Amino acid sequence: MVELLKIAAMDSRQGLKLSGEVDISNAPDLAASISSCMREAQDIHIDLSDLEFIDGAGVRVLIQAANRLSKGRRIVLWSAPGFFKRLLDVLKVDETWGLRLAS
Repeated sequence: MVELLKIAAMDSRQGLKLSGEVDISNAPDLAASISSCMREAQDIHIDLSDLEFIDGAGVRVLIQAANRLSKGRRIVLWSAPGFFKRLLDVLKVDETWGLRLAS
């Protein structure tokens, strides 16, 4: 079986680095990894520089995780690829959802 998604700790910040593809088959793995970060960090940082694809299930995981954070905390998405930014725009997902795009 081919591993579509690799989830690793970020080198520079408290959070995760995603490589590959996020879809319905591995969205629960992403959710579990984000949940483990919720106990450790103020904001949760996720590096998307090596993300190749994400479907609705993956976006739902990010939104649901952001909604579970306490007030004032958010998920900060680093180096988001253009396709991901367009997807968030089409879905009308912005910082009010608890997700923040960082450069």
